[in-house]
Parts: sequence; structure tokens; C-alpha cells
Amino acid sequence: MAQNQGLHTLLLIQYSNNISTRSYMDYDSVSQAVDGVCQIYEQSIKCAFSNLKEVTYSIEDLVKYINSLYDICMLTRDGTNRRYIPHDRKWIIDQIYLKMKRRAAN
Repeated sequence: MAQNQGLHTLLLIQYSNNISTRSYMDYDSVSQAVDGVCQIYEQSIKCAFSNLKEVTYSIEDLVKYINSLYDICMLTRDGTNRRYIPHDRKWIIDQIYLKMKRRAAN
């Protein structure tokens, strides 16, 4: 397990340049936050294609979605210093790839 996987994580998203599209979610771990990003993407597909019974997508589709967001970042809690460490879009995408790689290995 990666060092930061069990840390409280805030996911901050702004869907468009309109500040009213800002949102945040909090999770008990980076892994749960990554799952949250996937769920948000899946919900966007379901909204766009309400007739779909099952949602399937590639990791490339997910990355395109993340890159299409106006802004996205995660803040992970540093238990030692009691502060939150910011992580950018690239870091989030890297975490998604790591999680998928671990899933494929199991």
C-alpha cells in the first residue's frame, strides 16, 4: 500500500469557468477519492446517455474527462504536520493509473 493511501483526502472540482460549478467531496483515503473521480465520470456518462444500462469506458476516456474539467485537485492530510498537501491534475491521473495497475495485477 502506498504511503498516502490511508490519508483523509479532499477532492476539489470545478466543472467549468463558472464558479458556481465548484464542488468538493471528502474521502477517508486517496484510493476512495480515486474511486470518487471514476464515479463522477460514470454519472456524467449516465446523464449524457440516459438510455445506457451499463457504463463502460477506457482509462483514456477517463483521462480525457479529467483533462476537460476546468480545475481538479486533491488535498491529502499529512498526519505528521497536521496540514493538507495539494496535488494537481497530473498527480490524480497518476494515482488512477496506479490503482488500475494494481487491480490488473490481482
